[in-house]
Amino acid sequence: MKICFVHRRPFGFLPDLLEYAEELANLGHQITFVGPSGNEAESTLVKVVNLNFESTNSFLISVKSFLRSKNFDIIHVFHFRGVWKLAYKRAVRAKYVIDVRTLHVSDAKGRVSKISFLKDRLTWIESLFFDDVLALTSKIKKRMSPHWKPVKMVPLGATRISFSKEDVLKHRKDIRLMYGINDDEVLIVYSGTLAKSRNCEIYLKVLSLLDQKIFKMIIIGSDVDRPNYVEELERQAKNLNISGNIFFTGRIPYQNVKRFLVASDIGICYIPPNGNIIHQPATKILEYLAAGLKVLANFTPANHVMLSGNPNAILTEATAHSMKNGVIELRGKSFENVPNGIESFYWSNLVKEVLIPFYLNILR
Repeated sequence: MKICFVHRRPFGFLPDLLEYAEELANLGHQITFVGPSGNEAESTLVKVVNLNFESTNSFLISVKSFLRSKNFDIIHVFHFRGVWKLAYKRAVRAKYVIDVRTLHVSDAKGRVSKISFLKDRLTWIESLFFDDVLALTSKIKKRMSPHWKPVKMVPLGATRISFSKEDVLKHRKDIRLMYGINDDEVLIVYSGTLAKSRNCEIYLKVLSLLDQKIFKMIIIGSDVDRPNYVEELERQAKNLNISGNIFFTGRIPYQNVKRFLVASDIGICYIPPNGNIIHQPATKILEYLAAGLKVLANFTPANHVMLSGNPNAILTEATAHSMKNGVIELRGKSFENVPNGIESFYWSNLVKEVLIPFYLNILR
């Protein structure tokens, strides 16, 4: 199949898109990505086309111009506001698929909108211009229905970490040496967006309540809407007297994150206990499990489904004190080498068992 992925963010910004493209290309399909410059990942298998533009409209015009000279079977578009214009008066005879990975969460100031449901309905209206819809969760699937065809759900995936034992030890040694962390110190890691709606300040509060001689923390990520937010967190860490024990990497290439994960001991995940994202699986939890980490998360319906019964995970209340107690409890637990339950969530399996059958079905 000839498949073109389209998104308004650079190649590598969305892990889902990157993994789809790489896995499909590995299976012999001809894959192209069209988006802005500033790639955050490299690929020898995926043809990456960078466009220069000043607005969403100019981006869509450029994409249409590019598509007119091509012969794709499927145009797979990850949703962004205004994307309906791409499927309206189409540039190429292909199946147009829209992929909705999140519902409306908050505005640029981190506020949950009182009209979030209406914004979700706007996304639904945009989806009607497309032939088919993919949704991340059952709730998104429900919000995107009814549609011309049944909405297909493709769940969150995890990257299979295939480091050898020697590589794991090397990455652990190198990363800890880089930040001055001893091997007997407990390293807590957070990897993900630092969006205001996620209240990432709680991680600093958790560390401030722990023994600074034992626990260290590393924060991986940034907020594209607040470029200076990492500096703000560093100031808060200084005020809490933990600046020597917490380290901020900023945004790093997705393909490099796994090196930091295997160097850590506990993966931490806080989901604000309100709004749509309590029903949305957290990518970071799957990544923590794939890296063989102990996992600490606050209770949400999605976290409960993912972690319930896992002896290497603890669910707590959504407070810094409760999460601090969870960290201490996890430190005292021996890691149990049991199946982590995410085999079916590896991207390679999702692409083979869900995405490709979906493509073949809509091409009939």
